[in-house]
Amino acid sequence: MNRRALQLAIIGGVCGDLLAACSFGSSNIATSSTDAGAAAALISKYRATKGLGPVNVDARLNAAAADQARTIAQAGSLSHGNFSGRMSTLDVEVAAENLSWGPKTIAEVIQQWRESPEHNRNMLGRSYTLIGLARADAGRRYWALLLAR
Repeated sequence: MNRRALQLAIIGGVCGDLLAACSFGSSNIATSSTDAGAAAALISKYRATKGLGPVNVDARLNAAAADQARTIAQAGSLSHGNFSGRMSTLDVEVAAENLSWGPKTIAEVIQQWRESPEHNRNMLGRSYTLIGLARADAGRRYWALLLAR
């Protein structure tokens, strides 16, 4: 696993951890990390059934997840883009990123990721102890989950 840090480039303003509307060009896209605690609880409960330790919310990862959720919402499609290029300033080792669009609730998106072998593998990564989660609402709901140690 490579040592990576997160770089947050907020274009057109500063965005907070819980709710922000950031301007990118002509579109305003609201993001929220208010579901991060519920995500950590659901993922931790699931991990416990597999004999794995819990994950905890990290505010820096929430901010990075919000940036990625906003990016994919603006694009209207899912892409990890230059994942390693986005990892550079937070001095956090980030190992995985799950993206989704469509589910309305945190329970639905966690279930969707559980049903996908690659996303499920990310959530069950042994070394992960931290998560960041955000959603962006832009006509449909986009989700970004970062897992780190």
